[in-house]
Amino acid sequence: MLIKHNSIKQKKMRKSGIKNDETLFFEKHHSAIREFQKQLKIGHKSRQFFETVILGSDEIWNIRNLGCRPLPILYGLGINAGKVIAYAPSLGKTKYWQFVIFPYTIFGIKKLQSIGVRDSNTFDAISKLSKLSLEYVVDPTFLIDYSQILPPVEYSNYVLIYSYGLDENEKGIITKYAKGEEKIIISTGTYLEWADLNLTPSPFEWISLIKNADYFFTNTFHGTVFAIITNQQFISFGSHSDKVVDLLKSLGLIERNQNASDGYDQIFKFIKKSIKYEDVSPFLEEKVKNSKKFLNEALRR
Repeated sequence: MLIKHNSIKQKKMRKSGIKNDETLFFEKHHSAIREFQKQLKIGHKSRQFFETVILGSDEIWNIRNLGCRPLPILYGLGINAGKVIAYAPSLGKTKYWQFVIFPYTIFGIKKLQSIGVRDSNTFDAISKLSKLSLEYVVDPTFLIDYSQILPPVEYSNYVLIYSYGLDENEKGIITKYAKGEEKIIISTGTYLEWADLNLTPSPFEWISLIKNADYFFTNTFHGTVFAIITNQQFISFGSHSDKVVDLLKSLGLIERNQNASDGYDQIFKFIKKSIKYEDVSPFLEEKVKNSKKFLNEALRR
């Protein structure tokens, strides 16, 4: 059972005008995101002509995700551009035959000039829908150097969590570890009433929190990605996610993917076993190099 905000409870609270800590957390979280989006100065010029449009990334092609409805524009349809390519889109757990429900999605995919994917399920499915020669690429967050843009962190001696919700086994392992190491628990991504602090950082502040944590726990794909980017020691409770498993396998880090039901003693062995990032870096650097090559060649075609 996920530990997450109770939507019915939240609705009642909003109607009554009462705001609890969880409600305030999510309001601050969305406010921080909106403020950061303003800084990016993203324009809305859908009718303007573009030489090239890049679709992606993340689960823009997951038609099972109610948060990502199969909008035609996500498949390159209705875009005024000379060329449309896709970089690192993901289907999540969608299977290729489910696209038949929305035939226009298949039509859009077939029209794309280049497609680079980041996980095996997407590769297998799109291979059945497109005649293009697909390539594996890294998530675009791996293409950026964050070293000069991360703000300082005001916290220390902490264990960081990034999740959308944790089950009781995951909670038990994290709290036992933090208590044994005398660390405070900081949660980002979702409100956890048992955490010492629930923070709503900006994206760059969030990366800094990961980088400076004494240990990091996550059950998400991008939590796992940024643990690797920041060379952080971590455990990912991501066995439910093909994306997480594919990423960790590709970098020789599959043992960082743990199932909390195996118990604390089993997982503690891997917590205490440090990741040697000097062994990981050559694999990642090669993948980043190939991904940039894919993008450059796709843009030149």
